[in-house]
Amino acid sequence: MAVVENVLYLDYISENEKAPSIDEMEDFKECIPWI
Repeated sequence: MAVVENVLYLDYISENEKAPSIDEMEDFKECIPWI
């Protein structure tokens, strides 16, 4: 599961130069029910 999250995070960074911090990503992942 961690690998999937890393891939999604890297894809997110590639699309958003101003990527949120890791703490903000934790909140972001909580908003995605299928992760």
